[in-house]
Amino acid sequence: MLAANYVDRYLSVVSTPKSSLQLLGTACLLIASKLREAVPFTADKLVVYTDHSVTVQQLVVCQSLSLSSKLLYIIPVYLYPFVRMFSLIEFFCAWFCAAVMAQERYLFIYLFYLRKQQS
Repeated sequence: MLAANYVDRYLSVVSTPKSSLQLLGTACLLIASKLREAVPFTADKLVVYTDHSVTVQQLVVCQSLSLSSKLLYIIPVYLYPFVRMFSLIEFFCAWFCAAVMAQERYLFIYLFYLRKQQS
């Protein structure tokens, strides 16, 4: 989902020929995997997945061009990761901060989530 979001945002600003769409999609997949996965894809593995239609050098250049557009620095918030983090923090607060009032607890959860998104 994140890679498709990056491709969509990039294409909304930069005119890209059809022959470069696979390269762009692969570069966005590489960027997204570095942000979300514990073990991200390697450039070599993605080149194999594209049946060697792109090279590692092309992938690195396209990745740097995509990142230089500054569109990809904004990480979208999807519902599932937010709910998962919210429920984990809620569990922690219920266990650790039993004396905290509910409104303060939800404020803490929201602020913690915002801080997590910035890092």
